[in-house]
Amino acid sequence: MTKKYVLSSVLVVIAAGLWQLAAMAMESSSVVLRFSEQTGNYRFVFELPDESWLNQAKVAASYSVIKISLLDSFTIATPKLPDSIKFSSRDNSIYLNVKNLDNIKVTKLNNPYRLVVDAYVTDYKKPEQSAPPEGKELKQQIIVIDAGHGGNDIGIPVGNTKESVLTLSLANELSKMINVRSAKAVLIRKDDSSLTLAQRITEASKRHISIFLSLHVSEGRYFSVYRTTLPVGSQTIASRYKVDTRQGAYSERSLALAQTLETSLKEAFNDVEVYHREMPLPLLSAIAAPAVLIEIPHSSDFLYNAATLKSISEAIYTALVSYAKK
Repeated sequence: MTKKYVLSSVLVVIAAGLWQLAAMAMESSSVVLRFSEQTGNYRFVFELPDESWLNQAKVAASYSVIKISLLDSFTIATPKLPDSIKFSSRDNSIYLNVKNLDNIKVTKLNNPYRLVVDAYVTDYKKPEQSAPPEGKELKQQIIVIDAGHGGNDIGIPVGNTKESVLTLSLANELSKMINVRSAKAVLIRKDDSSLTLAQRITEASKRHISIFLSLHVSEGRYFSVYRTTLPVGSQTIASRYKVDTRQGAYSERSLALAQTLETSLKEAFNDVEVYHREMPLPLLSAIAAPAVLIEIPHSSDFLYNAATLKSISEAIYTALVSYAKK
């Protein structure tokens, strides 16, 4: 074998390696932008290729422009943004021209690697929304709301709070909305106390329930709406008198309620996935009324504040009214 041939072979191997590295670099230079808005706040979440991109990312704001400088050139997938935000990118930088920009807050998150930029604005005007439904269809109905977990059972951590506190906050907001507008809302758990499954079922059984809602937090950035599954034959008359299969007579109505909630949540949060799921859930199985479990998003880039809780409550309330019309 000649030296010339060996050298040629080495060069081919090196070239192949360089091509592979270049391909990997091109593949890893994809950035995804996610966007959400609340009153007075825009949240931009940039999903970055790896840790080095996150560590070297720089953010600066000047007047109405936010500049995000990244490690290298990139391709970016962007959602539809409001007219008050102008987006552009050049070389290794992203520019966000935000109308009435007042201040920004930058957060870096791992697993996955995300750069979160909160843009606070003045003179914020949220797009006009249709008036909330009157809810006359819910008159005389009793909506029972069970905030998941409580006491020593905190559920899962959600940012600086915990699932048991977040679900109770949502339950309080939703119950106030229902009581003011139309029906009567009853809370199973009124404070951060611990309740067993049997206690929840007993409390629910004391009332003539029209609709039962159980509130929890999901494991990711999505909503889930559950209805329970029951053993075959659990829709018989005899099963209605068994505590663990009372739901049998209401299975189809629970499905209709779950589907209405899915539609309403999708319309209210079009940048968040909404899933319908079915599995054995002892609490729902014991309820003699249309019953579903709702999981709200668990994610550090889903901004929870009073406005968010109100928006979720609005979506649930709208679904309840739509369901009552059926």
